Amino acid sequence: MRGGLLRRVVANVHAVEDVSFTLPAGQTLALVGESGCGKSTTARSILRLVEPTAGEVILDGQDIRGLDAGGLRQARRHMQMVFQDPFASLNPYRRLRAQVAEPLMNFGHPRGTEMDDRIAALFDRVRLPRDYLRRFPHELSGGQRQRVAIARALALNPRLIVADEAVSALDVSVQAQVLNLMMELQRDLGLSYLFISHDMAVVERVAHRVGVMYLGRIVEIGPRAAIFEDPQHPYTRALLSAIPIADPATRRAVGDEVTFRAIPSPVFPAGHTPAPSRYRTVGPDHLVLEG
Repeated sequence: MRGGLLRRVVANVHAVEDVSFTLPAGQTLALVGESGCGKSTTARSILRLVEPTAGEVILDGQDIRGLDAGGLRQARRHMQMVFQDPFASLNPYRRLRAQVAEPLMNFGHPRGTEMDDRIAALFDRVRLPRDYLRRFPHELSGGQRQRVAIARALALNPRLIVADEAVSALDVSVQAQVLNLMMELQRDLGLSYLFISHDMAVVERVAHRVGVMYLGRIVEIGPRAAIFEDPQHPYTRALLSAIPIADPATRRAVGDEVTFRAIPSPVFPAGHTPAPSRYRTVGPDHLVLEG
């Protein structure tokens, strides 16, 4: 942030601060929290779509931040992203076949019949009819478009897929179908998912581990069961208390748990050095931010 006559830097927005986690192969780590807490910035920093100012991103023993342009290009074969809006992430002027073929062409995949077979197999894998290959994005529903985005992400056989609110724009019934597909792909292909969401019900279904973010930091992280059954941080408890309860006999009265609390500002003066995050262990692999 700049100010004064000379437009000098007077403050910085600390979007993500001191975030650290491990994602084992074949598992799903969900990052949850309110809008603006730093979830998407964390995900984009891992893929270097946003350049982090410090730290390391290790994929299979290789520091992604230390790669030059050529090395990063090759590393991105193993890291793909599925975005929130399936219509915005697809080119409205190109047929679906060309869009799924694009990553294969970028990395020198053989052309001709072998390319056609690979693309057709991807459509089969995400359960889309092969005659959709010649359609445009506007001819599909939201759930079908997201299946195309998943097929494109799978084209290069990645190890890691970052799903940034990948089902939040879909109807509930379609959400369930897409989530089932993603879980099936993980089981069959050994994929690792970094799943960004604000929907705790969706997270409870898909995640092996859950990290709760607030104001750019992870305030609690642990196995799914520990987070949902024994939340320790006040913000985690607030998130869980906001989940709607369908049974009128058990749900709380409106307003029982809802209190207004101003969110602290993530803006700090230039040169500010934030305190490191310190965690206490409350159970196996279950950590809570102190302070």
